[in-house]
Amino acid sequence: MGSGHLRRCLGLARRWGGDAAVLLEDCRARSGCDAGQLLAPLDAEGLRPRILEAFDPREPWDLVLLDRWRTDLSALECFARLPVVGLDEGGPARRFFPYLIDTPVGWSAGHSPNLASTAFLDLPPRRAGWNYPFRRVLLSFGGEDAADLSGRLLDSLLARGVFRAEELTVVQGPYFRRTRWPAGITVLVNPRLQPLLAGYDLVLTMFGLTAIEALSAGVPVIAFNPSRYHRRLARAAGLPEIGVRRPRVGRLRGLLADRELFERLLDPRPPASPAHTLEGLSPQALLPALLPAGSCDCPACKQHLSPAVARFPRRSYFRCRRCGLIYLACFGVETRNYGESYFFEEYRRQYGRTYLEDFAAIKASGGERLRLLRRFLPRWADGPPRLLDVGCAYGPFLQAARELGMAAEGLDVSAEAAGYVREELGIPCTRGDFLQDAIPGGPFDALTMWYVLEHFPDAAGALRRANRLLRAGGVLAFSTPSAGGISARRSLRSFLQGSPTDHFTVWSPRLTRPLLRRFGFSLRRVRVTGHHPERFPQGLPPRVLEAASRLFALGDTFEAYAVKTGEPA
Repeated sequence: MGSGHLRRCLGLARRWGGDAAVLLEDCRARSGCDAGQLLAPLDAEGLRPRILEAFDPREPWDLVLLDRWRTDLSALECFARLPVVGLDEGGPARRFFPYLIDTPVGWSAGHSPNLASTAFLDLPPRRAGWNYPFRRVLLSFGGEDAADLSGRLLDSLLARGVFRAEELTVVQGPYFRRTRWPAGITVLVNPRLQPLLAGYDLVLTMFGLTAIEALSAGVPVIAFNPSRYHRRLARAAGLPEIGVRRPRVGRLRGLLADRELFERLLDPRPPASPAHTLEGLSPQALLPALLPAGSCDCPACKQHLSPAVARFPRRSYFRCRRCGLIYLACFGVETRNYGESYFFEEYRRQYGRTYLEDFAAIKASGGERLRLLRRFLPRWADGPPRLLDVGCAYGPFLQAARELGMAAEGLDVSAEAAGYVREELGIPCTRGDFLQDAIPGGPFDALTMWYVLEHFPDAAGALRRANRLLRAGGVLAFSTPSAGGISARRSLRSFLQGSPTDHFTVWSPRLTRPLLRRFGFSLRRVRVTGHHPERFPQGLPPRVLEAASRLFALGDTFEAYAVKTGEPA
């Protein structure tokens, strides 16, 4: 899709050295020559990286960077099990990319990227000042110029006397059909253009890499485009333009007379970008830091390639196109530590007191949950019901369960929390990972996870294990933030932006029944909690807003109570 993109891919691969390869699929069918012939004019230094003409999914690639301009979903699915980054992607698969980076060449208002950065453009330094009126004019229309924009524009400029031949320089790219030019003009054959730009007063080009490089060098740009698509991008970028394929010379004369237009165009203040920027990072430093922390598939049903609903520099949120669950893919985020600081310093910052200072309130809410849970427990003849609380923390729910006569025990990844439950509360508790470590005892009559299920990167694995640990008729109960609450309904993006980076799934009451059915559970009760009148649009009394929140189930959290009725699908 243009020699500029080929040069960019070659440059990136050379920077990474032997660990990188450039994939040019179906090269002969698309261009009439093999990859080596195509790239030879762009590789004068002889530093060509490894070139592939077909993708082999068996190779253990760590990362795939697609610089394809427009990718459809079937093409993206070829790389679906690999970490994929889209660079300046504008195709129908844009929403489905795990991670998106846009440079000024590809910023799109249709679906914001994770990152807007110039790190993938080799931009020249800005020169001091600029010359007006223009006497040194450069025409550059890519490596191929299939529409012969160079020739058409040159003929019009000379025939209408806009510029003299000695004022004009044209770039002849490596794949040009035209090789003969009007007398008197300067011709640059396949140059390395970037260091030459600062020597010109004006650049006439189509929207693309050359336009961005010229502006970065402090050189005014006027766009003459090969398609309406390029014209639309030029207008979105604020570039003055003179038509599509047929130059509007009258408009060009008007633009050349407007000095203030070019002063605004060369304003050094950067334009507002549609996403956060991480300027100053080289591609070598940026991409390895963005490797995903785990799979980008749905944690509940393992569907791959779902549309993104929100993107942030280190996170992408998707809505599964099979089960509907919103889930998180993290990039370059450190693993969360659930040690003492999580329950003390971090808890205090969020709630104004430590977990132990909040012990009595958490225990009281646990008593309410237990009274509801016991409604669904069958009566067993072999003693009090056995309960396992996964992610029990410092044990307030376990203590409430013991006081109600249940044989309760805990499990937590924090050694400090598990030790406190055993030594201070006298309740059996194991330090361990619910998904990986052996869990003593079982089967259990009840298994609870209070604000824990969303922390599992593998929600399917957690629900399968819960099913295995419960006896037939046993109860699974959990609480979790809600995607159906008022906060998410008002602004899903803001809700997700404030979501902790270790919440890998965002459940909603509406989706819980069919999801639990997949794992052998029958949902018996949903209790919507977390009603916050202050999060509603203001104007009505808080009591009215709270009543409306309860009536329409708009709380920001909810609890689910389900009974094991079979095995996971």
